[in-house]
Amino acid sequence: MRKIRFHLDKRSVFWAMGMTTITAGFLLLATGAQIQQMTDLKTQIADQREELTLNQKSPESIASLQVEVRELMKTTANFDQRIPVESDFGALHQKLAWFAQSRNVRLESVKPGEKASFSEVTVQPIMMRVRGPFPAIFAMVKDIEQMPRLTQVERLVVTKETDEEGTISAEFAFKVFARAS
Repeated sequence: MRKIRFHLDKRSVFWAMGMTTITAGFLLLATGAQIQQMTDLKTQIADQREELTLNQKSPESIASLQVEVRELMKTTANFDQRIPVESDFGALHQKLAWFAQSRNVRLESVKPGEKASFSEVTVQPIMMRVRGPFPAIFAMVKDIEQMPRLTQVERLVVTKETDEEGTISAEFAFKVFARAS
């Protein structure tokens, strides 16, 4: 067996140590700022987690969430009335006739338009003509907007009648919403 011997002189050792030192210095300079940023981010994350944990357990936070839940429940409580499963134009027509009669307004016509479906909702446009005093027609529009069923008045055109004093004609378009089946 033959032994292999390495011969290192001082100059080679110093050169290798110098290169190692230069490489280590370069790595520290290049990654030192990133390491500090990572440390800072870890500290921020830990602080925010602690704050979230404290906020979740605070009585004020719980009370605030309870109020928000109650408000959401009120908003969605009559969802089936606001957006029913069926459009039921006949019942809607009866309701409009009742509004007109209760406001002493003459209902001249009610014409449904073509339904349009959007995702889970169907929209039924309605064109309606009425005749009567302006305050009564205005009150009828408010009645329609305040129905439990979701409606949206889009247009109201008022024309003064020349043959009757204080009487106007009004044509308005509104939309009625239902859930798509």
